[in-house]
Amino acid sequence: MKYVDICVAYTSLRSDGIMASKAVTAKLKDGNQTDYEGFSIMERPARNDFTFTNITLIAPLCRGYIHYLFSIPKETADSDSPLTVQLSIDGRNYFYQVR
Repeated sequence: MKYVDICVAYTSLRSDGIMASKAVTAKLKDGNQTDYEGFSIMERPARNDFTFTNITLIAPLCRGYIHYLFSIPKETADSDSPLTVQLSIDGRNYFYQVR
């Protein structure tokens, strides 16, 4: 297995903050249309360790670094087929071509 790590710097513009697990979600899709579900973790404020997104609030006007990790088979990692990440941030979808 190999891993794909996508990091999003998220700044909360909400007046009440937002749970990190609700701020960003992501899916990974390969060229064969296989979906990979990942999991999220968040950097601690000093950026020297990680914590769980489901227990971490991003306060108003503060920035959090949210990572999505996807485990993919070695064959997928070593192939030339495209890898695309769909990020859902504040109700909008964004697509990032990993390769």
